Amino acid sequence: MKKLALLLLLSVSIFSIYAGKPAKTKGKSEVKAAHRIIFQLTTNDTLAHKALMKQLNNITTVEPSTQIEVVCHGPGLDMLVQSKTTVHDKITQMNAKGISFVACEFSMKERNVAKEQIISEAAYVKAGIIEIVSKQEALRGTYDPGYLFYSLGKLQILKLQEDYKKQEGENYSLQKFNDAMTDNGMPPIRMMREILLKDKKIWNEIL
Repeated sequence: MKKLALLLLLSVSIFSIYAGKPAKTKGKSEVKAAHRIIFQLTTNDTLAHKALMKQLNNITTVEPSTQIEVVCHGPGLDMLVQSKTTVHDKITQMNAKGISFVACEFSMKERNVAKEQIISEAAYVKAGIIEIVSKQEALRGTYDPGYLFYSLGKLQILKLQEDYKKQEGENYSLQKFNDAMTDNGMPPIRMMREILLKDKKIWNEIL
């Protein structure tokens, strides 16, 4: 029984984000956590599907305001397929409580599943894992200013890399770009664009 429980746990991954917001209680200000949870379902095991429904019901009973999204990809897509799901009625109930169920279009293509075969309560994303990572990054940026600055810096470097690659053409290599960045001591990206890019018109296009 313990082994089965462990397998079910491994099949359903949970990514939880807690975003604090101020709330006043008895004249004092305190931080109340707004729960945002993303479940990743990657198994076609119907026992795992039933266990997930029970968990979703428990969460919404204790914390009705919790924002929940269930991302189904790979074999987990079966939970949203009309002819294969064994928990459609539960999904309908959970969906009415505001829980989102999304199907991975990449998995659908791999498994030859058309949208007409998916239950009506489901939404769609191009790639399940990208949806999960994107939500994690976006949510983290709402409560972690340091991570927001990191994300902006990353986007600026990626934009510079893209422009530098277009400029260099066949002469471009990731090693060459990396060396150019480190050899100049990593000044602000705007200054780095002046150093690496020949076209003055795009120097200010940092994003």
